[in-house]
Amino acid sequence: MGLLTSLLNPKTAALYLSLLPQFIDRASGDILAQTLTLGALQIAISVCFNTTFVLAAGTIAAFLAATAAVGAAATLADGRRAGRSRFKARARLEPALIAPIARA
Repeated sequence: MGLLTSLLNPKTAALYLSLLPQFIDRASGDILAQTLTLGALQIAISVCFNTTFVLAAGTIAAFLAATAAVGAAATLADGRRAGRSRFKARARLEPALIAPIARA
């Protein structure tokens, strides 16, 4: 669906019609062949860039997933003691924070 949307987008055609003629040399031969070559070159560069971007994003996602898995394993190993102690500390602080608000 994204490809169809991109192909039917009039802004893309306007961009190509405004930019490509600047790089076409009328003395060098067939204008249509030069235009198609420049368009194909731009598409090839875009495909290479997008492929690199996707591969880098996949690598980073795998690294972050592994890091999150290590963090989750450490939390499970550290366990419930840490969770309970944080809960108790918060329970002790909440009345101290609520009392000044109630007096005002």
